[in-house]
Amino acid sequence: MRTSTLFCICGVVFALLSLSLGFVGKPVPAGLSGLAAGAWCVATLLMERRGGDDD
Repeated sequence: MRTSTLFCICGVVFALLSLSLGFVGKPVPAGLSGLAAGAWCVATLLMERRGGDDD
């Protein structure tokens, strides 16, 4: 599995975690999870733009 695929999966997991924490009324953990999701998405974008083989 490619590294960028794993980064993308982590981004989606953190986004869903942020969403669920927001629905149960925990704003600080939800915000931190949202920041983590954003960081994973930026890392995925950078990995894809870098090109090359990242097996």
